Amino acid sequence: AVVVAAIALIILAGSFLMATETYRLNPEASHSAFVSIIFETISAFATVGLSLGQTAALTVPGKLVICLVMFIGRT
Repeated sequence: AVVVAAIALIILAGSFLMATETYRLNPEASHSAFVSIIFETISAFATVGLSLGQTAALTVPGKLVICLVMFIGRT
């Protein structure tokens, strides 16, 4: 049950970030954005400290989602 909840959180957070962060990108750039957003989300959930440098470019709602995922991943 814990693994399913973790996967669901990563999917929800990644979907939200894809919706809020890639609305201005063309389709070719959205694939690389998808990979970096999923990496950032999984890294935030696992609280490992790895980043592709995309966190600083996130919008305020995106940064709040990453903070929330970090907090939930910590507990």
